[in-house]
Amino acid sequence: MMPKLALIKGSFLWRFKYVFIVIVLTVLLLGLYYVLGLLYDQAWYYWTPHSPFDITYKLKGKISYWLVFSQFVGSVLSIFITPFAIYFPMRNDRLSLPVRLLAVNEGVARGIYSVVYTCAWGCDYIKKLPNGQKICSYQLDDAFSTVAGYVLDSSMMKDVVHNVAQFSQLLISLRRCSPIRSKTRPTT
Repeated sequence: MMPKLALIKGSFLWRFKYVFIVIVLTVLLLGLYYVLGLLYDQAWYYWTPHSPFDITYKLKGKISYWLVFSQFVGSVLSIFITPFAIYFPMRNDRLSLPVRLLAVNEGVARGIYSVVYTCAWGCDYIKKLPNGQKICSYQLDDAFSTVAGYVLDSSMMKDVVHNVAQFSQLLISLRRCSPIRSKTRPTT
């Protein structure tokens, strides 16, 4: 009698074990993402009439400002990094063509996201010049906000650029763990 492990390893589905692992991990991470999103959207109240606040409103405002500002700085820095994320996968001849196209697609999507986010929020963070003049006119700020409304909307149906980048990364991961290997890979 053959051991059970040998029967499992001999089955047709064993060839796709890595794909099943990626699918399970993807489902678990998406489930965690949705649960954390639901928890984030809840109105949490820890305050009762007889208990003091942990922090002041002024400190809360400063913390909120610096958290959002650090996200803005990260977006500005990613504008300079994104061209490298597009160029090097495009020039890497050791990657198969589908992986190269997906990596370039992911870089372009992240670049679009970074540029639109920086333009949309830049007018809010850089309010005035030293002489008191505003950097952005009302019309420019309104135009950036309109474009950002189409590109950066966080609803699942409209957040196309971010979803394209994540989908490209998922397909790259699936391709790397695929049991089917390309016969045309260079052997250098």
